[in-house]
Order: sequence, then structure tokens, then C-alpha cells
Amino acid sequence: MPCAIGAEALSVPPCQRLKKFAPFRSGKVRCVTVRASRAPSVDEQVSRRQALQGLAVLAASALVPPHALAAGKSAEVGSYLPSAGTSGFSNFQPDKSKTPALRSGVINAEDSYRFEVPSTYREVGVANIQSGNFCMPNCAEPWTEVIFADDKEGKVQLMVAPLQKLTPKANATIKDIGSIDSLVQSFGPYITGTNLEDEDVISKDILDVDGRTYYQYESYAPYGTNGTHQVARATTKGKCAFLFVSSASDKQWPKGEKHLRQALESFRV
Repeated sequence: MPCAIGAEALSVPPCQRLKKFAPFRSGKVRCVTVRASRAPSVDEQVSRRQALQGLAVLAASALVPPHALAAGKSAEVGSYLPSAGTSGFSNFQPDKSKTPALRSGVINAEDSYRFEVPSTYREVGVANIQSGNFCMPNCAEPWTEVIFADDKEGKVQLMVAPLQKLTPKANATIKDIGSIDSLVQSFGPYITGTNLEDEDVISKDILDVDGRTYYQYESYAPYGTNGTHQVARATTKGKCAFLFVSSASDKQWPKGEKHLRQALESFRV
């Protein structure tokens, strides 16, 4: 069954931060207090862990060294994508031929995901084994949809996983899969490229964006292979789970932070 995408506009108050720093603010976003939830059974923990460990493998293989970008650069997205409402950004919303998941109908091409990309970023090709091209429309493991990067600022990438690997419940929300605290350890290896310690999590927010719940994480992982600075959002729709990550090294972060945060905030399914 395709992942039907859609949302209703919802105007809500500003976020309240759970931990150290000020939240990413939006007129259409709110954060709610995290409350304790039922602890998953051992079998549930193992199933979710096995499914989401696949994200870490893809994250590690999707690293984009600066020299690789310099060696074979594609065109800046601003030269071919439409301008976004935000100055210096281009709007990315894929057509039905863009990725294997869209071509196979696993993600509904008529109403898919979208986000803003800094206009100077360039698209990075996704390897066949990462894209799920060999297993669509019945992929049992996560795949990478798209990657955009700038060797001076960092990168943004979108991963998608089959929801059935995370929960048996049909059309489950992100809250149905687990609490924001329990899932940080599942998503953590993908966000950092290695693993994520509790003390490296700067903040955790539950956001309501256009009527859909997102879990948002910010972390600083000195040992991370996916950059040392990371901001990420996770949500679900239909039979898919989506994880969008903006990341940068210590050297890239001062220049790229503003752009990476804006790209994250613009992400919608």
C-alpha cells in the first residue's frame, strides 16, 4: 500500500524546550510535555532495535567527504529547483520518477514529502543498495531517499523505513512506535553514524506540525562519523517512517548551522 501523505494546517503556540537550549520556533509548531509511557516488551525492543540498526548502516555509508564533493560536483540546486519562500533556499518536492520508492508507489508521488534546501547545496547520488532499488516495492529494510550537501556547511538527508518493521499496528503514529526517550536510542546510531550517548543529547522536543507529530532531537557527538553536530526529525505516515537529518562537522557548523536548521524546520510529509 502506498504511503498516503497529507496534513491539515494547525496554528499552535511556540515550543517549550525539554533540555538546554532554545527551541526551533515556528508559528505552526508546538512542543508538548513528554510523559512516561508503557515500557515496550523485550520482544518489541529487539524488533525495533533490529529494524532501526539498519539506519545506522546506511548512515555510515552515506558520509560525504569534502574531497568527494570536490571531485565530482553536481549543479547547485538553485540552478534548477524553484525558489522557496525563504531567501537563499530552493524548494525540493520530488516527482514520481525521482526515487525507487516513488516510482514503485511505496511513497505516494502525488502527495509526498518536501523541504527547503540551501540554494548552494548540491545533490549527492545515492548508491543502488542504499536507495532500495533492488527490493522495491517490498523492501524490508530502511533506504535513503535523497542527500544534499555542501562541503563547507554539512549535509541534509532523508531516510525512510517500512513501518511494519517497527510496529504491527497499521497507520501507526510516531507515538505508537515509542516514546521520544525510548526512540532516541533507536534513531541515535543513524543520527550520528555511530551511536548516541544520553549525555550527548542536547534537546528532545515533541512537535505538532500541521497536525502531524514529529520527534525532534539535537545532539553533539564528538565521536560521530555523520558530523559532530546533528539536528533530526522523525515522523510516520501510512506504512512509512521518515527520518530527516541535518548534520555538520565542528568546522562546518559555524557556517552551516542556520541553513541546516532551516532545512530541518521546513521538512514536511
